[in-house]
Amino acid sequence: MKTEFQLKLDLVESILVNKFTQLTLEEIQKMLNLKEADVTQTRFYQEVLEIGEKKGLQQGLQQGEANLTIRQLKRRCGNLTAIQEQKVRSLSISQLESLGEALLDFQNMSDLENWLQDNRR
Repeated sequence: MKTEFQLKLDLVESILVNKFTQLTLEEIQKMLNLKEADVTQTRFYQEVLEIGEKKGLQQGLQQGEANLTIRQLKRRCGNLTAIQEQKVRSLSISQLESLGEALLDFQNMSDLENWLQDNRR
């Protein structure tokens, strides 16, 4: 089974073969050295990898904050509805931090609903 990279590489080769009709596929491959190229060493690959790592870290932090806040809310106010939990999980990290502080004063679920209403994006 071909990898996604190999499928894309095949597509690029097909486009080049159709664009440069005077060259054979072998000549194009040799000219571009696509089969042996280590794309992991290209600046483009490194930048994409760095962006992906940053996004992954950001998502991990947001999920961790959401999980902690939901556990605290359950302990403080009782079980959340699925909709309430989804609303909390959709909050940004800074909103989750604010909610984490505010929930210390919550007495019941209506306090959470009021906070969510007041702090919509």
